[in-house]
Parts: sequence; C-alpha cells; structure tokens
Amino acid sequence: MEHSAATLPLPPSSDAGQVPRLRGGRYRLVRLIGRGGSGAVYLARDPDGRRVALKVLSAGAGPEELLRLAREARLAARLDHPALVRVEGLGVQEGRPFLVMEYVPGGTLQARLARGPLPPERARSIACALARGLHHAHERGVLHRDVKPANVLLDRDGAPRLTDFGLARPLQRRLPQGRGLTLTREGDLLGTPSYMAPEQALGESGRVDRRTDVYGLGATLYAMLTGRPPFAGGTWLRVLADVVHVAPRPPSERARGLDPCLESVCLRCLAKAPTERYASAHALAEALERCADAPWRPRPLRPHGESERLLALHSRRAQPFLLLAGEDLGLRPESPRRRRRPPPLRPRGRTRRRRRRPRRVRRVGLAGPLLAILLLAAAAAYFVCTRGASSRRAGSPTAAAPGGFPR
Repeated sequence: MEHSAATLPLPPSSDAGQVPRLRGGRYRLVRLIGRGGSGAVYLARDPDGRRVALKVLSAGAGPEELLRLAREARLAARLDHPALVRVEGLGVQEGRPFLVMEYVPGGTLQARLARGPLPPERARSIACALARGLHHAHERGVLHRDVKPANVLLDRDGAPRLTDFGLARPLQRRLPQGRGLTLTREGDLLGTPSYMAPEQALGESGRVDRRTDVYGLGATLYAMLTGRPPFAGGTWLRVLADVVHVAPRPPSERARGLDPCLESVCLRCLAKAPTERYASAHALAEALERCADAPWRPRPLRPHGESERLLALHSRRAQPFLLLAGEDLGLRPESPRRRRRPPPLRPRGRTRRRRRRPRRVRRVGLAGPLLAILLLAAAAAYFVCTRGASSRRAGSPTAAAPGGFPR
C-alpha cells in the first residue's frame, strides 16, 4: 500500500528515529528497500506515478556524508550506460538530502548468490556486461572503488546494473571537495574487506586506479563461480591480511567443471600487483568475450581417493610406472599372484634326493655337439670307402678270370 510523504507510517521502533518524513514533497514513499551505514534506500513514486529509488541520508549525517552524497550525484550524472544505474538528481527536503535514482526491480546479486553459485556461462555474461559498464565509467573519469555483489542489481530480464557510487571518485588525484575537507586520506579503508584490492587494504589511496575496479570485478566473478568471495571467514583484520599476502584458491577447487579460460581470467584479475592484472576494464571484457568463443571441454570430476587421483592423471604408456609407484606407497591393492601347486605328500623317513637342474642342463648341452661329431665322422668314412672302390673298378683293362683273379 502506498502512502504520501506527509502520512508515511513509522517502521518498527528500532528504525523510528531514522525514517525520513518528506512532508509536502513531490515523492511518495512506498517501502524500504535497504539500509546502509549512512542512510537508507526507499521505493517511491513521483507525481507522474513512475517508480524511483530514493537514497536518503540518516538524520545524524555529518558534513562528510553530505559531501559524499553530492559528489555521488555529480559523478553519476556523467554516466549513461545500460549496465549502470542512472541517477536522476539530488534534492533536499526539510533538511534531509536525498538522491533520486532509477528503480531496478529484481533484487541484488548478493541475494541471488545466497542460493548458490551461478552457471559459468551466466557468470561470464554478467561479468562481461559489468566490465563494459566500468569501462564507460572509467572513460568519463569515474572510479567506483566498491564493486561487489551487493552493489549489483538484477532487473527482471536478469541483466546486471551496477549501483552505489557512494565511494566513487574522479580519476584525477586532485578533487574539488569544498571547504578544504579531504574525503579520502592516505591510510583510510573504504570498501568491503572481502572484495578490496590489496592497495585498498593497505590504505594506499594513491595507488588506486582502474585496476582496482578490475580486482573488485574479479572478486565478484569469483563469488559468482564459487558462491563465496576469494577471502572470507574470521575477523576483518584476518581477511585484510589474506587479501594482501595470501593467493586465492583456484575456483576449480571449489566448483568442478569450470572453463580453464574463465578461471585464468578470474585469477589474473585477483593478482596482488596491479601491473599483473588487466590494464583496463575494456581488456577484461575482451578476455571474457574470447572465453565465450574459445572451444573447451569441462574438466572431469576429480576422484576423492589419493590412489584414484594418481591413476586419473596417467597415460597408457605411463600406467605400469604409476601402478608400481602406487603399490610402493600402499595406495594400490596387491595384485593377485599365480597360485603354486602344493608339493605331493611323501612318507616320512627316507627322502628322495632331487636332481640339480643345472647339471641336467649341462648334459643336454654336451650331447648335441658329440652327436654331430659322430655323424660327421661316419659320413667321412663312408665317402672315403665308396670313392676307393670306384677308382679300383675303373683302372682294370680286362675282365676278371674265373676264380676272381686277373690273367
């Protein structure tokens, strides 16, 4: 049910002191969308009945919050991209400043990830669209500095829209901030620890540039693929230490069957040194587009056992060596051996002496040469005898006399 700003009912008592009363305003508040550290976002309608989102500062907001809201409105007014939430204007009513933004139904990406990770292709398309939007903002001199799933809205068609430029700043080092107030000082920590770049975690605001947003988008892509940020758990000091010093686990170790190209793009975005990341959001978008065109096959499921893990990596040629290595490590069950016949039962007492196999081999080895020598000798004797007889028969000129003697 909608209410006019003059008769807007109060929420529960815990929020009663922070609800804006826009009496006599041109916007009618409908309901509370979300609440942050410096204010809240409401769904409202303008006089034409169009739905808008109003970001209203809390009653106790100081001058720094007022300047941040004014800077957000000034920087967001430069942007006009389908992947960015459009800011329509800034207003003040009864001393309560508010920002008028485009209303995007569908909820946040953070709420969607609470139900589990996204399919890899869906995560790639969302990251590519956000990278195009960030490149548009960078080209117009705006750094977001707080890219995370909670700041990504999904419309009814599922298209992503990046919002909340409250921590944004121009790319130039010097910023017209008014009254000499510095909004970002060296050593200040601005952002969410789990999605901060290392230079942000160290408070080095002078090193923050386009590659800082590339890191935030890479951490968001990591969360879409695995369902959790690269670094989480424990206190925020522990998370900051991990962001600076610990390398993130590959997404494939948390979600199986990922595209190797998509995983390499994500890990490059999460490099500790800014020089090792993509130089711009445009380069990141191009890399994500190449992953869509590159042919790939999903990785097979990894076995749980250590022995099966070793056997899954071997090729057919290396199979015997891996099997032997697994047997030496006790990772492979012993192969069945050939059963020997049991020895025959013999009566006790006198036992028969077994012959030695080497002697029998020697005798068999000598019999062959001796037999060959005897055969050669017999053949030679036969040849000599037959040749002598034939030569005597050919040398006698007359026939033999009776009685067998020649005349």
